[in-house]
Amino acid sequence: MTRRTARSYRVATALAGLVVVGAAAACTAPATATVHDEVAWDDGTGPTGSAEEDPRVEAVRRYDTLVKASTNELDLTDSRLAEVTTPEWIATKGDRLRSDVESRELELWEGPSDMTVVDVSGSGDEATVLMCSRLPTWWAWDDDASEVVERSRDTGAFEHDTYELVRVDDRWLVDSARWGYGPDPDSSCDPGAEVPVGRFTTAPDLDLLTTASVDDVAVPSS
Repeated sequence: MTRRTARSYRVATALAGLVVVGAAAACTAPATATVHDEVAWDDGTGPTGSAEEDPRVEAVRRYDTLVKASTNELDLTDSRLAEVTTPEWIATKGDRLRSDVESRELELWEGPSDMTVVDVSGSGDEATVLMCSRLPTWWAWDDDASEVVERSRDTGAFEHDTYELVRVDDRWLVDSARWGYGPDPDSSCDPGAEVPVGRFTTAPDLDLLTTASVDDVAVPSS
């Protein structure tokens, strides 16, 4: 599977169903970590710069990291996912994960995508974040599902990725992600001289590619 065949997910955010009664909203329990999303950055610091302080950019980076970590462990029950995307997306991702496991299209990730910020735009409660990114090193079955192969980040090209966000209760949530989509027809981009490269401190279990079943995919209870 090439960079351009990576799938996009579109999520309808149910804003109408969110109601706050009184001067203060009901207290919510702290987010619970169930997946290993800790990242060690090659430069020791990770993404830096004024653009990285934008909460919309922070949301995109947390989304990318948590999604890949959750995929690695087939576990979508980490409540921190609700801090970066919607319940509808999590349900969609659960269906996709089950399908990928069943069809031997599961992909496991070395870390988050290598990304730099290109542009942040929007107004009110909607925003668009344009990134220049390439996939990290990843593992999957080859095209005829005969063996597991490693695809190095060094073989990938940098392309534009477009993230649409909505703000709900003062928190930015990724509502859609379109990979290989940007202002140029071929979507190629120059990430600049300083590209943060990170790897999960807990490596993915590659045995999942051969042993996992659809029953191993953990999703939040409905």
